[in-house]
Amino acid sequence: MNTLVNISYNQAIFITLFSAFLWGTWPISQKFLNKYPMKAFFLEVFFFSLIFVWLLSFIVKKNALIEEIQQVFLLNPSLVIVTGVCGFLFSVSMILNFYIISLIGLTISQPIQQTIGLLVGATFTVVIGGTPPNLSIIRLIICLSLLIFSIFFAYLSHKSKQKLSNKDVKFHRIILLSVLGSAVGSSYAFSISYSLKTILNPNGLSVLSFTSIFVLGAFIFMLILNLIKPPKAGLFKTIKNANYKIHLLSLIAALFHYGGNMLHCLSTGLLSAVVSWPLGLTSGLWTQLGGFLLGEFKNAKKSSYVFWALSIIFYIIGARIII
Repeated sequence: MNTLVNISYNQAIFITLFSAFLWGTWPISQKFLNKYPMKAFFLEVFFFSLIFVWLLSFIVKKNALIEEIQQVFLLNPSLVIVTGVCGFLFSVSMILNFYIISLIGLTISQPIQQTIGLLVGATFTVVIGGTPPNLSIIRLIICLSLLIFSIFFAYLSHKSKQKLSNKDVKFHRIILLSVLGSAVGSSYAFSISYSLKTILNPNGLSVLSFTSIFVLGAFIFMLILNLIKPPKAGLFKTIKNANYKIHLLSLIAALFHYGGNMLHCLSTGLLSAVVSWPLGLTSGLWTQLGGFLLGEFKNAKKSSYVFWALSIIFYIIGARIII
């Protein structure tokens, strides 16, 4: 059962935008890792996420959680398998996206990653999940076109700002990594279109069952990655000797990340994936704001600010059109 009976359309929009806020703020944690290995940090994030999601799911659904997953698997095993595989792939995209952030910062990376992710994700949601009656293809195309302008101005902002830095980063490399990371990251858009129970997909998994399987797949990838290629000091030693602030940061990131996921899935049940996916990607605005407040544009030229502002404006307009 999908628990969205008493949610209105406007409430679903608000929930989606709030989930975007949660998604957009936790990547700022990358700025506070110092030299702590990113892989180990992500392992903690997904470990806490796994505990949080499964504990909450059992509290709410009790034995019905496992019963639903088993029943859906018997009727259509692909719904369960696709969800787990997509969670696995989404972890891959997290590593790639955080690597990009380490190269060019939060403010520039987000318009690029989010716009490419939206283009790929929108394709999945339209083709697989379908479009609701109140959304025309023309509106969707206009939205995507405006977001392409967003990535163009992000590129100009980066080029203008890079002249002040000794760090030579090839922008074409960033685009290629962003395409790869966003394409793999769109596995989430694919999974909510294919596996999640919505108004357009009444036979899918409920929010808690879907999220439980998805986070399990994400944790499995991160565990395998750390076991195959552990930190130099060793995985368990690294985690054990980490400052308590790292563990606290991991816990907060987990709550924000998968709290956002569950809220987004809840609103998707009413809005459909083709609407909730682009709205969820407004998370990039919060991440950009975080980078700005943390001084990523300190001493930058006026032109860099102008291009960044234009990137945000086109980003907001594009997202607004689809509501």
